[in-house]
Amino acid sequence: MSYLKLKRYFKDEKTKKDVQFTLLLLLILTGAVIFVNIGLRVILNTDTPIVVVEGRSMEPTFYEGDLLIVKGVPPEDIENGSIIVFWAEWSNTLVVHRVIAIVNSSGELYFYTKGDNPETNPVADPYPVPAKDVKGVVIFCIPRIGLITILLNKYGLIIPVSIVLIILIIQTILSSEETPKNKKKSVKSIRKSERTTFIEFLYDITFLSKF
Repeated sequence: MSYLKLKRYFKDEKTKKDVQFTLLLLLILTGAVIFVNIGLRVILNTDTPIVVVEGRSMEPTFYEGDLLIVKGVPPEDIENGSIIVFWAEWSNTLVVHRVIAIVNSSGELYFYTKGDNPETNPVADPYPVPAKDVKGVVIFCIPRIGLITILLNKYGLIIPVSIVLIILIIQTILSSEETPKNKKKSVKSIRKSERTTFIEFLYDITFLSKF
């Protein structure tokens, strides 16, 4: 597959329309995601309505790649055993853990949390979580659907770009057929090569016959 074939491929009108349709579809999907995210923030009363589980700390309740729906609730409505999403200052990340104790200190609630996995989280989290850092309570889980998000965060745009390139290469190979003119040139080149080889053969025979 040569550069000229790729150039011809992308100059094709059908290819241009396919690319335009794909870009339009991506634009629509992006807009839909943004719209849904804004809508969920309002409906669920939290700035973090969707969270993807990373790591194994909540197994077997949740697994890596699970997509969680989070609802903002008043701190006083959170109970022992609730699974909350909060901003952990000690790690500067969002964490999904279970509440194991609640303490009221000077009128402010603090939540002690712990992961469900006894292997990765044998003890409680190092610090209590103040109510102001709680984003909400997990109300729904969609298994594994968030794995693509983890991959994108981990590898950036390498994976999607690679997939697109592979698809384009396959399409190019399947659609790149030689024109009759090219075939004629190819046959002509072969014949010329055969004539050259035959002439060289005759020359070699003539040269060797002198000895």
